[in-house]
Order: sequence, then structure tokens, then C-alpha cells
Amino acid sequence: MDSTSFYAHILGLNSPWLVSKVDLNTALGEVRVHVRHASEDALTCPECGLGGPLHDHAPERTWRHLDICQFQTLLVCSVPRVLCPDHGARQVSVAWAEAKSRFTLLFEALAIDLQLHCARRRAAEIMGVSEDSLASIARRAVDRGLARKAKEREEGETLTSSHLTLDEKYWRGRHCATVVGDALRGVVEEMAEGNSTASAQSALKALGKVVLAKVESITMDLHGPFATAARREIGESKIVYDTFHVVKLVNDAMETVRRGEVNYYLSMKDKEGAKILKSARFSILRSPANQRGRSKEAVANVCDWFYQTGEAYKLKELLRIYHELPDAASVRKHLLGWIEEAKKSTLAPMVKVSKTIAKHLVGIVRSIEMRVTNAAAESLNARIQAVRVKARGHRHYEAFRTSVLFHLGGLDLYPRPRGESCPVSA
Repeated sequence: MDSTSFYAHILGLNSPWLVSKVDLNTALGEVRVHVRHASEDALTCPECGLGGPLHDHAPERTWRHLDICQFQTLLVCSVPRVLCPDHGARQVSVAWAEAKSRFTLLFEALAIDLQLHCARRRAAEIMGVSEDSLASIARRAVDRGLARKAKEREEGETLTSSHLTLDEKYWRGRHCATVVGDALRGVVEEMAEGNSTASAQSALKALGKVVLAKVESITMDLHGPFATAARREIGESKIVYDTFHVVKLVNDAMETVRRGEVNYYLSMKDKEGAKILKSARFSILRSPANQRGRSKEAVANVCDWFYQTGEAYKLKELLRIYHELPDAASVRKHLLGWIEEAKKSTLAPMVKVSKTIAKHLVGIVRSIEMRVTNAAAESLNARIQAVRVKARGHRHYEAFRTSVLFHLGGLDLYPRPRGESCPVSA
């Protein structure tokens, strides 16, 4: 077997493409494989598939391939252009690479695998290319995956479950993104910049009518713009407010009361009272089941000697047990009773929380009725944070979105040879 046949075989080139020449340069450590189209009478338009005569040849181009025998391998070809009766002169599709790519399908497949498993800088060192080149491969992979997912959604073959999550993620300073997740599969379905009603609506609309029509629940925190967007796109009856965020709301209100009472004692020059309240901060946040020794003593002191914080603590504990009740009717009755108790108190933060819970009561009760939580969204947030750490941060939103969807989007990222359904694997 001569060198041209050898390289044609390992590159997987079939008629009408053939290897015309192989140039080995040991000084540079590279091998240049020259490829040409064998039959210029059998050219087809890449857009419509119609045959046509040869128009001319495009300038010679180079594609980076996987290293062979420790030599950097480059494919070189002057691609013919066909004269299509409908589209005019068009460059024919090559068998070894996608349009507008400077890398072969196998090279891109390996680059995708490496970026999924290690930092881009390390992947660039292994592949012998720049980080920018790998970033462009990742962008193409995400675009490819999103296009395939959109097609599946249109055809009704989507894997997206009927239980979604809606949350926000801060990716740089105060810049955040709206994240729509699949609660059952644990993947990011869509993203949009910002955390407004418009951004949440944009993310939900991008799911498509087929996905939105089969949604049974969408779990979120008590962020108003998200509820408005979900109400418009999915419907009020499918919104679920997560238990964790309801309890967090009352915890934050209790903390506001505690700080206010600490400041009161400091203003009265009672440093000892302020010290006791300060040291009880984490003890009163714990549930009674998790309190031990000093924590129990600190909570007892707060309830006995500090009226405002003690009252806030009792209201917090009274609310917290609602998710332990057996059914939705019991939860609704309990929450209505709690709202009345909170409104009777003189604690402004608690009164504010009671109004918030009353406004979102139906969605809060629904979380118990449907037994769904925002745990999947919180898990996704942690994994998104891991992606941020791996990338050492992102300069702009599009880079952040690409990185998240590349790792967590559940996308079919790999390129496929033209006309084949199976992706290329390195």
C-alpha cells in the first residue's frame, strides 16, 4: 500500500474524493495530505442537491486533522464549485469537515470530548491549538445541538419532561441569567440574559409550543417577574412555589427583626443584651431537632428575654412545619392561620412576609399537593457554578451561555458526516 492509499484509508475518504499527494516535513513535524475531487462531472449543490457543471475551484484551504504517527496532519484541498441553476456558484460540501470549519470532523469530536472532561487551557495544550480555536468548536457544537433539539421539539420527539424549574444565576458581579431547567433530567433547557419578566418569557417561549403544552408544573422561588412570565406563557394553575424559598423568606424576616433589636440594645448602651442576641444568630435559624446544648440555651434565652426576636422565632417555627403536614387541605388551613397570627404581630418584616404568602398561597399549597420542589434547580445552580470555576469566569453573557449549554444542556454536540445520522466519535 502506497502513502496515498494509506492516508485515504485512515482518513476514511471515499469516491469521489481521493488523496493525490502526501508531503512529509520532518523538520516541522507535519504531514500535508492533498485531496482532490475525482469526478468533476458529478457535482451537486450543497443547498438543494441538484447536479450541475463545474464552475471553478475555490482557493486552496487547509483543515487540521488528528495527529498521525506523532505528526501534525493537515488536509489540503482546492474545493470545486458547482454552477447550480437555482443558487448560482456554490462550493461543494467536503466529506471530512463541516462548512466554514477549519477542522476535520474527527478533530472536532476529540476537541469536544476533551473540553467536556478538562479545562479548555489544558485541552488546547493536548490538541496543539489555541484556546480561541477550541472556543469556536464549542460554539459550533452548541449551535449544532440547539438546532437538533429545536427540530426534535417541532416534530414532537423532545425528551424534555413535563416538570420544569425556573431560577436565576448570577454569573458575573450583579449580572445574572434566567435558567429554565428540566427537573427530571437535570439539564438546562434554555437560558436568557437578565432576571426580568421579559427575559423569563423569552426563555420560556424558546422551549416551543410542543414543550409548553405538556408542562404540568414549573417550580420557582417567589421572584415576582418569574411568576408573571410563567403565568403568561404556561398558566397560573401550573406554578409551584418551592418550600425552601418560603422558609427562607421567613428566616430572612426573623434576621431583620434580630438585627433591629440588636441595634436597639446598642443604642441603649446594653452591650450584654446585644451580645446575647448576636451570639444566638445561628442557633435560632436551626430547627429544634438540630439544636444541641448551647444552641438550646441560646434559643431559650431569646424567647424569654427578647420579645421581638422571640416572637419572630415562634412565628418562624410555626410556619416551618407546614411542609410536614399530610395533605394540601391541612397545609392551606395551617398557612391561613399563620397569616392571621403574623398580621396580629407588631413586627413589620413578619407582616410583610404574611402578605407575600397570602398572595402566593395557591402556588405554595400546590407544592405539597404535587410533591415537587426546586431541588433540581438548586442542583443545577451548583453545577453551573462548577462550570464557571472550570472556565475561570466569563467576560460576556454569550460565552457564559455557551459554556453552560455545552456542559449541562443535554445536547447532541458531535458533528455528523453529510447524509448520515450517527455522530462522529473520536
